[in-house]
Amino acid sequence: MTDVLLLNLPFVSLARPSAALGLLHGLLEREGIDVESWHANMIFAEMVGPKLYCRPQDYPAESGLGDWVFVGEAFPEAPDQGEEYFERFWERFPRRSGNSLTKQEFEAEICRLRAAAPAFLDGLVDEVLSRRPRLVGCTSTFQQHVAVLAFLRRLRKRAPEIVNVIGGANCESVMGLTTHRCFPWVDYVVSGEADDLIAGLAQGILGRGRDIPPADLPAGVVGPMHRQAGYPRLWLDRRGEPEPPRAMAKSLRDQPLPDYDDYFKRLDRSPQIKACVTPTIPLETSRGCWWGSRKACNFCGLNGRNGRYTSKPAAQVLGEMTALSRKHGLNTIETVDNIMDMKYFDTLLPELERAGSPFVLFFETKSNLTRAQVATLRQARVLWIQPGIESLNSELLAHMGKGCQAWENLQLLKWLRRYGIRSSWNMLCDFPEEKEQWYQEMAAMVPLLFHLQPPNGVVPIQFSRFSHYFNERERYRLNLAPSYLFRFTYPTLSAEDRQGQAYVFEEEEWAALRRNPILDLLMGRPATPLLRPLLIEWFTSFWSEGRASLTMRDSAEGLIIEDTRPVAPTPKVVLKGLSRSIYLACDGAVPAAELERDMARLGHGPDEVRRRVQDLLESKLMLGVDGRLLALALDEPVLDLSMDACPLGRIDFERKRLQLS
Repeated sequence: MTDVLLLNLPFVSLARPSAALGLLHGLLEREGIDVESWHANMIFAEMVGPKLYCRPQDYPAESGLGDWVFVGEAFPEAPDQGEEYFERFWERFPRRSGNSLTKQEFEAEICRLRAAAPAFLDGLVDEVLSRRPRLVGCTSTFQQHVAVLAFLRRLRKRAPEIVNVIGGANCESVMGLTTHRCFPWVDYVVSGEADDLIAGLAQGILGRGRDIPPADLPAGVVGPMHRQAGYPRLWLDRRGEPEPPRAMAKSLRDQPLPDYDDYFKRLDRSPQIKACVTPTIPLETSRGCWWGSRKACNFCGLNGRNGRYTSKPAAQVLGEMTALSRKHGLNTIETVDNIMDMKYFDTLLPELERAGSPFVLFFETKSNLTRAQVATLRQARVLWIQPGIESLNSELLAHMGKGCQAWENLQLLKWLRRYGIRSSWNMLCDFPEEKEQWYQEMAAMVPLLFHLQPPNGVVPIQFSRFSHYFNERERYRLNLAPSYLFRFTYPTLSAEDRQGQAYVFEEEEWAALRRNPILDLLMGRPATPLLRPLLIEWFTSFWSEGRASLTMRDSAEGLIIEDTRPVAPTPKVVLKGLSRSIYLACDGAVPAAELERDMARLGHGPDEVRRRVQDLLESKLMLGVDGRLLALALDEPVLDLSMDACPLGRIDFERKRLQLS
């Protein structure tokens, strides 16, 4: 018997426990509340098999695949629309080259998952009732929401006395309000950060059930009595749309250690999941985005209405890393922050280096890092980062509000490859008011970069709720609506309520273009189709055994550059005298005017310098970008990218290649 039971439902990765459940569990337990956490997603994976469970995660959340699996159980009154759903699905998401299944085989697997949903939910409700909880809480992010609704609907029918609460990214602001208004079997919805309110809310529900007056609920929480009293505590945003207040945590400094015991116990009890999953430990070191608190990237809506950035002291982070690593016997840690606190370069990372860091770490960072900072990451065993590069064109970067330039992104790719740090990044496209020339310039640049880590692909931007583009959609003449597929995952909602429930939107005319690449050419947009195959070639070449390289080493003979890129005019070049001096100076992406001044001090005139620079550009050893000259070769030794451990966790069914979860 337990007072509070927290659940993590499908579909989320099997390679890590839920950071949200871990934190909430720790907060409730610290206040003396009897609590259990269950990773019910692992129960479903055991039932259907891990490989089948992972199928919906082959596609992004806006595909609705994971949600569609549970539609029949969440909305049993709705007619089956499977045939039309898949027809629309393949229009929006063409069959992926890495997927060996035919369309028919893939559809059959998703239908197998859907057929397993009723038995899974029945069994889960049975298990829940065996613990006799008084309060059940569910976290909901991305492709979990319909599964949560289906489970809570079944639980309400079987045990109407059990009170429930939902929170998470899918409940932020108007999305949570829509959930509460449209689904009467949902009792309480939390919008925002529950750190400071969860214990008091749980105690209140355990004492008063569904009878807590709206005035007694914390800001950011709506409850059953709002349905009778209305929602008077809501305010309107500047567009006149309803916005529930958002809960905000005061600080991260006094957080308890997250409790991940249930995840690791379930993993140990499941040989079939354990055979293919190498887990990692998620850890939050900061919240919000320090860049976004100044000027958010135009396409980003990750932090909702939270414009504040806060982080944990370095000593607290180090203590939590150590405690979690020892407790669970793992040294891989994935920080779940939006962006790393830059102060950690002076505090946490040097301390990790001094301690001979036993950890393998992942962080999200900004892209304008220096060489010294990248070296510090490596020394602290931060072996994987997500640097938010997003483009290699400065005008496009300014257009999207990134606060960096192309030369900085290219320089970072150099340093990351030099120091053996993996990176996760995408090339974004389809921005409002973008210029074709930007993509043409990048297409011309790409063949010179085959020795650096490529992006994962060319990805059209998402128009996310809370982003600048969403808030200013009239200014950009954007006709934004939830994906057409959304009507299949929420078949009982009106168009207005689907608008309120959605997080990701699409521009209807642009969506039509994406479904038909020929229209891109007819509309005078050839650059993205030109860029995409180049990036595929770059990706394939880089991750092959015969990976291209471009390295340099200084010697008595001169600066020796060895080049195995397909674009290389010659495999070996020896630079001497002025050419050597210029190339070494350009290792730091020096402005052209500054280079001429520096070389003048050595007695070389500007015309001579320009001739040598032109020779280096024509030999494809150097790039001219943003008025700067960037030497592309990596100084030896170039550290290996291979790792014994993956800080992101991994799922590997074939045991042949790394597959990120």
